[in-house]
Amino acid sequence: MLHEEDEDDKHTSEIVLENKAIAVKKVHISGLNRTKADFVINEIKPLFNSTTFLEAYTKAILCKERLLAKGVFKQVGVIIDTIDPQKGDDTENIQVVFKAKEKNVVVGEVKTEMSNSEKPRWVMRILSPNIWGRGETLSASVSHTLSSHTQKHIYEPTDFQFALNKPYGKGNIQATMFKEMQHCLWSSYNETTRGIAVGTTFPLLGNNHEISWNCNWRELMASRSSAFAVRQQMGHSLKSSINHTLVVDRSDDYILPSSGFYFKMHEELAGLGGDVRFVKEFIECHLATTLFKRITVSLGINCGLKLPLGKDTKQHINDNFFIGGPLTLRGFEVNSVGKQEAGSYLGSTAFWVLGGHVYTPLPFYWSRFGHGSWLDNFRIHGFLNAGNLIDLDVKKTAKSNVTNALTDIRFTCGLGLVYRFMRSARLELNFCFPIRAAKTDKVCDGIQFGIGVSSI
Repeated sequence: MLHEEDEDDKHTSEIVLENKAIAVKKVHISGLNRTKADFVINEIKPLFNSTTFLEAYTKAILCKERLLAKGVFKQVGVIIDTIDPQKGDDTENIQVVFKAKEKNVVVGEVKTEMSNSEKPRWVMRILSPNIWGRGETLSASVSHTLSSHTQKHIYEPTDFQFALNKPYGKGNIQATMFKEMQHCLWSSYNETTRGIAVGTTFPLLGNNHEISWNCNWRELMASRSSAFAVRQQMGHSLKSSINHTLVVDRSDDYILPSSGFYFKMHEELAGLGGDVRFVKEFIECHLATTLFKRITVSLGINCGLKLPLGKDTKQHINDNFFIGGPLTLRGFEVNSVGKQEAGSYLGSTAFWVLGGHVYTPLPFYWSRFGHGSWLDNFRIHGFLNAGNLIDLDVKKTAKSNVTNALTDIRFTCGLGLVYRFMRSARLELNFCFPIRAAKTDKVCDGIQFGIGVSSI
């Protein structure tokens, strides 16, 4: 309840907010045309437990954010009003009205997506949100990787995707049909993947899980410069796999964290049909802390291994691990570390990469850092990277495989500049000093630029 002093008082003017005892008697949501009431009713129930005006106001704002998070409304307004109390009741009765405006039946968007595995790509997507009234979304998209090496024009789409999303509780179910093309220049071949995927994402014990089944028809096509070891793996293959991903995120920012830790574990079991059979494990871990409110120190590690299922199972180069690049093992070209034949890199069945970093504000911005300026997104960056990759031999002992993983380790260090772009991408410009490399590695000694979403 807001009270303002009379206008006759010319010397003082103030607004007093009295936190009186109240009871929320009614909650209205207007503007529900396609949306079903049972889809949003749980988001407003906390309001009825309010006992004071300030509590009701706070919960109303929270309920508004939860309604917007449903992804079916353009905007949601909130009005809190009083209603006549019952006789003999001293409690102030109020009602809360949410004025919602649903999204259009068809929504379009054009954007650029970032990833560590490929160069940025443009995406054009058409969405039909809330098609059955409970948050379902049907989408169709086309995209193209922004690479100067592709033979197609930059405006010709090469990737297609159709997806249906259905929320349930705090989770989500998704079914996807897609076609993707990838130009693997480091191994001198091109890959076209057509497939379907069905999966679900859900929170459990404060962490995020994703379980999916993927069926991919892969076609590998050699280029003129492909080595024989690559050419003999060309052709078609069918991979049917079960995937599980666990993400534990306790960091304050995924792109450029200043504190907390991040852990991701991905497991893949391939062989439920098709001609590709293996078990694959990948782990990513980051830890960051800030000293003296200015200097951030972080450690990160990526590691993975792949074990074939069956003695005579054919292995494919596109299922191997590759390392090297401006956001992983710096000072080396993208995926250009390890064994190769005639300039075509073959990858491996196991790898590890370790990174240590120190971040500081820009020298001329040291005293003003942390006050919300756009210059807070820039950091001076010093790093030390180490990594290696090997082919696991199941016939050898674990000690022998570990010894191989610690032999011929690559080391690199450097200094550069990092920019966090709109909290969605990471841009790095580094001067790299490779300390140790193998003869087969493709070294980048000097300036190296990279763009992606995560870093080691």
